[in-house]
Amino acid sequence: MVFMSDNGGMLDGISDNYPLRGGKGTPYEGGNRVPLIISFGDKIKANSTNHINVMGADLFPTLLDFAEIPITHTIDGVSLKGELSGKHNPERGRDLFFFFPAYLESYGNSDSFRATPYSSIISGDWKLIRFFEDARTELYNLKKDTGESNDLSKKYTSKVRDLLIKLESWEQKVHAPVNFELNPLYKPGINK
Repeated sequence: MVFMSDNGGMLDGISDNYPLRGGKGTPYEGGNRVPLIISFGDKIKANSTNHINVMGADLFPTLLDFAEIPITHTIDGVSLKGELSGKHNPERGRDLFFFFPAYLESYGNSDSFRATPYSSIISGDWKLIRFFEDARTELYNLKKDTGESNDLSKKYTSKVRDLLIKLESWEQKVHAPVNFELNPLYKPGINK
């Protein structure tokens, strides 16, 4: 049995993502972090907890690995079988990438957006968000600032540069379509 959400809780009062910032459809942890619960008889120790970063794309290779079905071509995600079985997985510290080239209107407010086109990377304790509309970047240390309240992009410019290189390299590798048409309704300042 696998229980997982596609993204964080709604921002319209139905759910509360505290202490995380944002929610469903936003680039912040309130829109990225979700629970993942897996039960698989004696294959996974009952009541065990793991705090590794995973993505929904990891479920397919994990299920194939448990079923002992070989993966014969390149796919997104990595198998979590080792971690779930109590063994170390070398992919534990991998970078996670998010790509969202779309606009999402705010709940009930047509003058603003929950999200404008962005991509982001989580690398170790660091998270960088790059917004395509205005080329703005935001940098957070998730270990020290889970709520993403302190943008460190102006203070740690070399970290921004390093993460942008990783992010752009990944975008090229997966052929992410970063060319898009700007939304004429986007108004800088309102949409943060």
